[in-house]
Amino acid sequence: MRAAYGKRERRSAARPSKNGLCAADQAVTILMENCEDAYGFPPYSHIESMLHSRNENDLRAKEREIVAKALSGAPATLVVSSTMDWYKTIPSVFEAKADR
Repeated sequence: MRAAYGKRERRSAARPSKNGLCAADQAVTILMENCEDAYGFPPYSHIESMLHSRNENDLRAKEREIVAKALSGAPATLVVSSTMDWYKTIPSVFEAKADR
């Protein structure tokens, strides 16, 4: 089974506040935003442009395309947590899918 998991601590009207299935385009957006969050520490801001660009090409669109292709057709489950123990809920996601 292929599945995508997104950890989201920020909430807005566009982002659910509880665990559950999410649409593929929403999963890709959340994963890409989470990557940005993960790299938001120094010295990332100083090397970000070097990592995102090669030969004057912005690689973020290509990265998003690759992620979207990898997740195409895969179920996506959003795991929401305001603590750092979000990973503990992943086994219950698989158990719930097995029970269906």
